[in-house]
This record gives sequence, C-alpha cells and structure tokens, in this order.
Amino acid sequence: MWTTERIVTNYLRKQQKVSLLPWLSKLHRRLPVRVYNRLMRLVNPSKVNVGKEWQRILNGNVFVGPETHLVGAQLHAHEPAGCFISIGAASNIACTIVLERRSSSIRIGSRTHIGGGTLLDAACSIDIGDDVLIAFEVLMLDHDSHSLLFSERRNDVRDWIIGKKDWTHVKAAPIHIADKAWVGARAIILEGIRIGEGAVVAAGSVVTKDVPAWTVVGGNPARVIRTLTNVERGVA
Repeated sequence: MWTTERIVTNYLRKQQKVSLLPWLSKLHRRLPVRVYNRLMRLVNPSKVNVGKEWQRILNGNVFVGPETHLVGAQLHAHEPAGCFISIGAASNIACTIVLERRSSSIRIGSRTHIGGGTLLDAACSIDIGDDVLIAFEVLMLDHDSHSLLFSERRNDVRDWIIGKKDWTHVKAAPIHIADKAWVGARAIILEGIRIGEGAVVAAGSVVTKDVPAWTVVGGNPARVIRTLTNVERGVA
C-alpha cells in the first residue's frame, strides 16, 4: 500500500525541487516531523542542518529557539570572531544575514517573520523584537558601507578582492526594531534607526530617522502619516 509519504516523495523526485520549497514550508505544522524532515532532505538538503552550519561558522555562537524555521535563510560572516546570532522561538526566518566584521551581532525575537530576499547587514548590531513582521526584500544596514571621502574609499574594491575591509572611516550605528512593528516590502532602514513598538513602515519607504511607537510612516524620506488608533493597537 502506498502511504502519503511515499506518494509525496515520488512526486518530489519528478519535479523541480527548488520551486517546491515555499509549498513544503507551509506544511511544517501539518506533517509529522519524520515525514517533514525526510521531504526537506529531498527538496533542499543543504537547508536541513542550516543551524548546525551556522554554529560551525560562528564557533557555536548561534542560539535558535524551538519551532523556529530557517528555510531559505543564509549566513555570511566575513570576520566571524566574536560574532553572535540569537533567534527566539516560533519565528520564521528566510532572509540573508551578513556579519561584516568582528563582534557584530544579530538578535531576533520570538514569533517574528523575516521574508525572503531581505538583507540584514550588520557591522555593529541589529536588534529585532518579538512579534515583528518584516516583509520581503527589505534592506537593513547598520553602516554606510563606504566613506563619503573618495580619498578614504579609493582602495575599497582592491581590498574586497583580497578579502579585506577598512572600517576606520565608515559610519556605523546599531539598528533597533521594537516589538510588534511591521516593516513593509522593499523598505530601507539605515544605520542608527530605532523603530518604536507597533510602528508600521510602508512598503518602499526609506527610513532615515527614528519612528515613534504606534505610528504609520511612509515615503522617501519616511515621514509620519498618522498615529494608530487604540483599536489598531489592540487596547480597545
């Protein structure tokens, strides 16, 4: 007799496996753990042990809570020494994380979603709270990448080629996203920004200054559009 597992497994073998990743990730709560893990190995074997691979890259400085999923997530650490990643429980992380230099860190809370194509790029630290929604293709960088002075960035490309980066003249400051915030698709969050609790950043916004709690902001540069009502905050 053909079991459900055998039927789905046979189907996966005949299809383009990568295209089925989003479909399979939605079934993780409906399938037995044994079945889900076996199917994941067929679809994308490199992601099954992504947490273990991150542990290897950062020498054990990775902490991932229970029921958190890292399907599609990627990590690049240019100078792993002292770097740190912490992700809470029941989160769904599909973004790319880049740790640019020594001792940079990423902290993500519980029940938080970060969509595919989003980039978290830290030279200092990026701290994201609980119950946060970050859509796809968001750019979050806690640094300027280069100096404004050409004389201080003239060697950047040459240094990249040989695996070096001089951060001496590059502006950098931590980013903080408070609990319950929502960042829309393709927004850009620049260095030193604090997004307050429950704030909503409209899609495509460029955030260049702090966002007050429980407000909606949008535009380039992002400006406050309105304050969320008590009903929208869930307190009425």
